Amino acid sequence: MRDSLIFIFLLTSFLFCLSANAQEINFPDIVPEEGERARSFEDYLVQVAWMNNQTKLLYGSRKAKIDEEVKLAKKQWLRGWQFNASLSPRDTTALFNLPEGVPPNTVIPPFLNFGMGISLGDIFTQRNAVKIKKKEAETFDFEINIEKLRVRKEVLQRYQKYLSSLEILKARKQAEEDASTNYVLISEKFRKDKASFEENNEASISYHNAVEKRLNGESEVQLSIISLEEMLGVRWEQVARAKPRYEKKTRTKN
Repeated sequence: MRDSLIFIFLLTSFLFCLSANAQEINFPDIVPEEGERARSFEDYLVQVAWMNNQTKLLYGSRKAKIDEEVKLAKKQWLRGWQFNASLSPRDTTALFNLPEGVPPNTVIPPFLNFGMGISLGDIFTQRNAVKIKKKEAETFDFEINIEKLRVRKEVLQRYQKYLSSLEILKARKQAEEDASTNYVLISEKFRKDKASFEENNEASISYHNAVEKRLNGESEVQLSIISLEEMLGVRWEQVARAKPRYEKKTRTKN
């Protein structure tokens, strides 16, 4: 029994520590707010992508509509009150004793009737209607936050792919230069009968393979830029101009 109590105490303490250390997502850190200076070039890319994100604009428009519906739901109780007015003709012969001297069937202006009613259903359901609309508005907040996480992930992944494609292209250019140098040397030896045909042919094949890989590398760089521009909503050259500012800031800190 004593061991069971100790186990329960330790488990409770562990769960309490987990809940105490749990941190909520700080979405302004995930996507910098418009007008704020991003902390890094990567954050700047995410900020630009979010500013031009069409799904965000769609969610924003829908949320604005829901917010207006919340305001309308708060005033729904007014629909429960009904006012009316009507005119009722007077039967001058049967209902009224006319003053002396007034001929029978004299036309007398009709009654003006007023009425007021209340719909208890609208009044008692108004609070629930407001709650429903508020929940719908909260749903859009969640969807916007989910979209922020998706945009950040996509932008950073595509940017890393772009950086990797640059490094790969750099390596392939160096391999092409080495293959070209070797091909020139082997060709010169072949002309002087100091290298065999096979050696010359292998050097030629290696050089042309290196050229092909370099061309593929350049294509991969361009495709990664196109992929980035799809998320950013602007041309890569426009955002790339800001990169030196962030690199300078990083060097200053170091």
